[in-house]
Amino acid sequence: MQEDSISLFISDIHLSESRNDLVTAFFYFIDKIAPSADQLYILGDLFDFWAGDDIETPLTLSVAKHLSALADRGTEITFIPGNRDFALGRRYAKSAKMEIAPSEIILKQEGILLLHGDELCIDDHAYQRYKRWIRNPLILTLLRHLPKRYRLELAAKIKRKSGQSTARKIMDVNEHYTTQYFHKRGVSQMIHGHTHRPAIHHHGNEQYRYVLSDWDITGDYLKLEEGKITRHQFKIADFQSLS
Repeated sequence: MQEDSISLFISDIHLSESRNDLVTAFFYFIDKIAPSADQLYILGDLFDFWAGDDIETPLTLSVAKHLSALADRGTEITFIPGNRDFALGRRYAKSAKMEIAPSEIILKQEGILLLHGDELCIDDHAYQRYKRWIRNPLILTLLRHLPKRYRLELAAKIKRKSGQSTARKIMDVNEHYTTQYFHKRGVSQMIHGHTHRPAIHHHGNEQYRYVLSDWDITGDYLKLEEGKITRHQFKIADFQSLS
């Protein structure tokens, strides 16, 4: 990454047909704010759920159109899968002109680790067991070959279950494990979402963890410019009349 480049980071947008205000706010961000950046990193849960690249909706098509237009204007887009849209594949990524990254990325020049964040919530044992099962390559392959109707029903069930879990509050990261994660990856900074608890945490030894908010009441993004990370927010309610 060049020293004078600008990078933006977002997570947990949870786009769905039931939240036109979120969709409108996201398109505003993509069309008006993101073009100022050289890189846009989407750290998971762009969509509220993902049942397959072959299931096209007006929403998925519109999102791909806006993202591809952003890419055409010169902004590189990188997507890290989240717990809601981990099944998003190469077909859709190609239509949106974005790259699908592994579960984490290290920006070596800045010493920043990027990830969705659910891997740090090790105290949520039930979720971690489910994640290991559902992310198994064989299970994913099987799911992708199921009939569309069944996949949509399964996605709706997962969405309801996830909604119930969110109502009980998503478990936060395990602090000790996260500090170890810094050392294992050899980084000084970390950016993630998932927990819906926007904050900046100090892990000692000049190690900082930036947590992105979900997009519900506010639109939240981080900006990396000249080696400095800043947080920027706007009200989702301002887009209700436009949706």
